[in-house]
Amino acid sequence: MMEQEALATPPLQRRIPPRPRKRRAASLLFPTGSEFVAEFLFTIPIQAPSGMSIPVILDVPYKFALPNITDDKDPFLWGLPRADDRHTFYGLIETVFDKFGINGKECLLRAVCEGSQSSILGIGILGEVITALLTASSSSSSDLMHDYVEAEYHGRSYDNCNSIYPACPVSLFRWLD
Repeated sequence: MMEQEALATPPLQRRIPPRPRKRRAASLLFPTGSEFVAEFLFTIPIQAPSGMSIPVILDVPYKFALPNITDDKDPFLWGLPRADDRHTFYGLIETVFDKFGINGKECLLRAVCEGSQSSILGIGILGEVITALLTASSSSSSDLMHDYVEAEYHGRSYDNCNSIYPACPVSLFRWLD
């Protein structure tokens, strides 16, 4: 029976072994010279004795260079597979929080948790971008992303994100919803 199948197969196909199919993990690559720029604008209304409201505006710009695929000088990237760009991005966001004196890891976990519950995520381009950034379960590296995937699970289960991540005093979605 096997001989008949071998004879029925064209000679060219018998000589070429089938190519193994590999799925390449999608990754976020930043071109050389890319920067992350965030500008936090705080407006605090102050009531004057005359009853007039005077806005005090505090503008806090923050800018840093994003690592590119060839950047091996950044210690944060040492030892990480190049497909873990979401983990790298999360590390950058945690650093921003830390520089403002807020527990970066805890606040990002809370944001991922709350993001899974937020109604803004289905609305417009901003919602799509936030969804793409905070959906940890779509990452290719589940080992590095375990805490974030767990936070997303808590959010989808409608757990109280504030009580799960008490070390984070702020809710990013309180202002967005």
